Amino acid sequence: MNFALNGALKRIKNGCKIIGTAEQKRRIDMLITGANPFDLFVSRHVKPDPDHAVMTETMVLQYRQFYDRMAWRQQSDRMVQCGLQEAMRRIHGIAKSKDLQGADKRYRRGYRHCTLLPLARNSE
Repeated sequence: MNFALNGALKRIKNGCKIIGTAEQKRRIDMLITGANPFDLFVSRHVKPDPDHAVMTETMVLQYRQFYDRMAWRQQSDRMVQCGLQEAMRRIHGIAKSKDLQGADKRYRRGYRHCTLLPLARNSE
């Protein structure tokens, strides 16, 4: 399957169009972006917002809920945190901060200038 996805991705990057219905295009896009689930999650569920911040544990929790809805195999906490950190930097240009103050006045890690969008009730 990875071979087929890589071939399709190369064709798209080289300007070749894949003909199909809107639903088929949506499914192809889902497969291609699903090759990196962190990019898929961050691009769909994290929005830049200069007035908000998201704690790492909150983002990891919502990512796990997203992952469960997609029926994918879960990953370790460390892998999730590293993957989200890279995706946030790559997609939104936001680096992880170590000095965000939580509601309990304790400092925690997280991401400034963004907010999480709610997960859809239906499948992605």
